[in-house]
Amino acid sequence: AYPPAMRKSRWLIAAAIILFVATAVSGPLGFVLGAIGLAVPYAVSCRLHPRTSHRGCGGTGRHVSPLYPWANRRCQGCAGTGRQVRHGSRAIGTGPVRAEHRAGIAARAKMRQNRSWR
Repeated sequence: AYPPAMRKSRWLIAAAIILFVATAVSGPLGFVLGAIGLAVPYAVSCRLHPRTSHRGCGGTGRHVSPLYPWANRRCQGCAGTGRQVRHGSRAIGTGPVRAEHRAGIAARAKMRQNRSWR
């Protein structure tokens, strides 16, 4: 789904290397400055881009049957939208984004309670 240069694992490895080098150069202060240098762009990104593709359905909003590939149903994880709120945006996002996440949780819980979530 992502171009090779944009894979999440490469960003995590780069962040670990940045923290390691900053700690090796300046000790604990370097670690703190490196962590702040990584946290600020992440927080800005969460505010500007609060949603991501749902991994379970690949962003399609449909769950495909493993037994019958031509059969599908609405994805229960994203309620058929194919999008979900990012983890960071759930905590530091704007009010409407946090409310959207809480409403989605409540809707899925109600569907499970009524046994209509599939």
